[in-house]
Amino acid sequence: MSVTSYSIAYVQKNMQLLCAVFLATALALNPFQFWLSNIALLLFVLTLFINFKELKFNYNLSLLLPIGFFATMVISMFWTTNIGATLKGIQKGSVFLVLPLLFLFAGFFDNNMKKNIIRFYASGMSFYAIYCFICAFLKFLETGNKNVFLFHNLVSLDVNAIYIATFASFCMFYFVQLQQKKAFDFIALYILFFFVLLLSSKTMLFVDCCLIVWYYLQHSKTLRSVKLATIAMALTFVFVSIVYVKNIQIRFLQEYQTAFVDNTINQKHATLTDKVVNISLQQAWRKEKFIDTDFIPGTALRVFHIRLFKEIVQEQKILFFGLGQDASENVIKQKYHQYQLFKGFSYFNLHNQFAQVYTELGIVGFIFFITMIFMNFKNAYRNSDFLHTVFAFSTFVLFLTESVLCRQRGIVFFIILYCIFNMANQSKTSIK
Repeated sequence: MSVTSYSIAYVQKNMQLLCAVFLATALALNPFQFWLSNIALLLFVLTLFINFKELKFNYNLSLLLPIGFFATMVISMFWTTNIGATLKGIQKGSVFLVLPLLFLFAGFFDNNMKKNIIRFYASGMSFYAIYCFICAFLKFLETGNKNVFLFHNLVSLDVNAIYIATFASFCMFYFVQLQQKKAFDFIALYILFFFVLLLSSKTMLFVDCCLIVWYYLQHSKTLRSVKLATIAMALTFVFVSIVYVKNIQIRFLQEYQTAFVDNTINQKHATLTDKVVNISLQQAWRKEKFIDTDFIPGTALRVFHIRLFKEIVQEQKILFFGLGQDASENVIKQKYHQYQLFKGFSYFNLHNQFAQVYTELGIVGFIFFITMIFMNFKNAYRNSDFLHTVFAFSTFVLFLTESVLCRQRGIVFFIILYCIFNMANQSKTSIK
C-alpha cells in the first residue's frame, strides 16, 4: 500500500478524532500568525473532503444565520463606498460561509466531539500562557521592567490583551466546570487564572465574576454552604485585586475618576512640558474639538465611538444599506480628523460590533447578526450548557466594547465555537 493510500485510509478511519484535533489546533494557534490557524482549518476541510461519502445535509437554523450574514457582506459590494476594502473584508469573512456549511453536512458531530475539541483547546491555551510567561520573563531579565508581565505587554498590542483574556477565560471555565479534576486540570486552571489576572482586562474581570457566580448558583453540584463560600471568595478576590493589585487598581481608578470628572490629569501620557488631561464621558459625547493634550480613556472612548456612529448614520444616510463590508475605516478617519483627536489614537473601527455591523451592512446585516446572538443564548439556555453560556455571554459583552469581527482572531474564535456549540446536541432533520 502506497503512502498516499495509507494516509487516506487512516483519515477515513479516524475522521472524528482528526476533525476535533484540527479545529482545536486552529483555536489554539489563533493568537499566533494567521497562516498557522489557516493551515489547521484547511486540514479540517481536507479531512471532510476525503470522507465526503459520510456527509449529508442536516437542517440547523443557527448555522444558516452566519451564511446569511456572509451573503449580506457579498451583496454590500453593490453599495459599498470602498470596493477594495469590501473585497478584502469578504475574503476575511469567508469562514462565515465555509465553516457553517461544512458543519451542516457533518452529521457525525455530537456532544462527545464537542467536549474533545474544547478539552484540546483549553489544554493548548494553558501552554500558550506558559509560552507568554517565559517570553515576558526573558524580557524582564533583559530590561528589568516588571510591566512586561502586564496587559498588552504580556501578549503584544497586535495580539491584544482583551482578545486573549477572552480566549483564556473561556478555557479557564472549562477546567472550572469539570466535576472530577486530575492533577493536570488543576495546574492548567491555576495557570489560566493567573494569565487572565495579569492581562488585567476590566471587561473580562467583570464577565468572569458574573460567570463564576452563575456557575455556583445554577450548575455546581457542591453543597450550598460551599457554593456561598466560593461566591464570597470570588467577590473578595475581585475586590482585593482592584484595591491592592497596582495595575488593575490604576485601570479601574482611571475609569472611575474620569467617568464624571472633567480634565483630570493623565500621568502616563504627560510630558515634561505638556500636561495631558483625561476626557470625561460628558466631554466625549459633547465636546466639539479636541486638542493634542486630550486623552480619551476606555469607557469615554466607547461613548465617543457611539457618538461617531450616530453622526455617520445621519450624515451618510445609511439607515438601510450601510457603507459596505469593511468600508467604514475612511469615514471614521475623517471623523477623527474632524475632531482633532490626541495624536496617539489610531482606532479605525467603532469598538462596538453592533454599531460596526449596522454602519457597514445596514439593517439586513444587523438583523442577521443579532439573530445569531439570540440563537446562541437560546441554545445555551435550552441545553443548560454552562460552557455555551460562558461563550455566549463573554462574546456578547465583548461585542459591546470591541469590533471583534473586524479582526481575523476574533472571527476565528467566534465562528468555530459558534458552530461547535450550536451543532452539538441539537435536534436535526436529515435531508439526503
